[in-house]
Order: sequence, then C-alpha cells, then structure tokens
Amino acid sequence: MALRMGWKAAGAAALAAVGIASSAQAQTPEDIARLDRFSRDRGRALALTHQLAPPISSGTPERLVQPERLWVCKGTQPGLPIYSSPDRTSAPMGVTQDFVATSGATVGGFVQVMGYNGRLGFVPANSLGPYINTVKPGVQCTVEGLRRRDNSPVFGFH
Repeated sequence: MALRMGWKAAGAAALAAVGIASSAQAQTPEDIARLDRFSRDRGRALALTHQLAPPISSGTPERLVQPERLWVCKGTQPGLPIYSSPDRTSAPMGVTQDFVATSGATVGGFVQVMGYNGRLGFVPANSLGPYINTVKPGVQCTVEGLRRRDNSPVFGFH
C-alpha cells in the first residue's frame, strides 16, 4: 500500500512538472529590453559606489575636519553629471546621488558642489532642491564635516 502511494505521488509530481514546463515561454523582445534596462541601472548604481571613499577600518570614531566655509546638503536627481567647471561641455568628474554638498556659490547657472571624493565640481542650479528622504519622510540631511584623508564630505541624516 505504501509503495503504491509513493508511485501515485511520484506520478502527480511528474504531471505537475510537465504542466509547469509546458507553460514556460520564450523571452520576448520586451522582456530582453527590460532586462537590459535593469542591467544599465545596476551599472549606474555600482558606479556611484566606486566614487565613494572606502570606510574607516578602525573601531574608533572618525575625527572630522570642519570646512572653512558652510556646506549644506541639497537634494537632487541621482545619476546627473558633476562637471569639472560651470559648463555642460566640461568633463564630468562624477555623478550625483540623491543628495549633494553645496556651498551655494552660483556661476553662470551652475552651483558649486563638493563631489563625494572631495573634489569641487558644478551641477546646474535648477537640478537642486530640498533633500527629501523617500524612505523615512522628515529625515534631514546635513554635512557633518570633511574626512581628514581626502576632504570628502560626511553626511548625517537626522
């Protein structure tokens, strides 16, 4: 009796597997385009992480340097180029995340920002606005200071 039940269960599993396999479909051009878009988006996200300074390896708190002038955190669209000079034809030196450190200095429609690697660059003034945390509304972004080793900004979210 137990042996017959085993064969019945195996037969049911085989029928289910055939049913699942017959419902599988080939990828459509739309599926392939969607996967390509996901791959490009993932590549952009990885590029953002490569321009950030590596974390401090020690367990002691990092001592920050206070900047010579005021830098504030502003919201922006992720993936926009940070230009090396206030001109759209200048070489990009990085891309934005959803926040940047800015001094507020404006030159020809561009605002000076501090790149995530500590270098100064420019973004179009109309691309900045208040920082809005989409995960936890009400959280504010601040520039806490600069890292001693490379002058990269350290952001705080409170």
